[in-house]
Amino acid sequence: MQGRKIGRWPFFGAALKSRLEKIADRLRDPGAPIPNAIVAHYALHRSRKRFRRFKALLELRRRGVVIVTDRYPQAEVAGVHDGPILAGVAKSAGVARTQYEERRLYEIMASHVPTLIIRLHVELETAMARKPDHVRSLIARKIDTLPQINFNGARMIDLDATDDYVSELELAKAAVDKALDSVYPASRR
Repeated sequence: MQGRKIGRWPFFGAALKSRLEKIADRLRDPGAPIPNAIVAHYALHRSRKRFRRFKALLELRRRGVVIVTDRYPQAEVAGVHDGPILAGVAKSAGVARTQYEERRLYEIMASHVPTLIIRLHVELETAMARKPDHVRSLIARKIDTLPQINFNGARMIDLDATDDYVSELELAKAAVDKALDSVYPASRR
């Protein structure tokens, strides 16, 4: 979303957006070197911001507020699925320390097991049709790595985007009701 905003800046927005996207792609690629300490620190800054927002959500959860989100942090696969940004190879001790610090933030967040994860499996062509401005290789990596993530053993339901929408929606609703009943008995809702 930030990239789209930058892309709309007058004069140099489109060029800057393109440059930032290339750097971001290298950060997400586990085989590519992390360009430099400045880029690594920027990624850490973004992850710290996410960590602060996550702590605020945890406080709301402690007060009994039900949190529903389309994203949840994980530490199992870096570079995708709301995991650590710095998936690349650290070429200096300083960048390695920054990468370690960022990973620790995600490990702390991921240690808070969500009540329910609804995982939607989608084919590459369907995903590309929905998000044509995304990098195909990154979307393919997301699809390939999704089954590896278990969100620290959270209760999970897997849905298939190619199945009938109405039946998949009913499965999702039933899973949500069951999860809420386990945390908040129906008599209290």
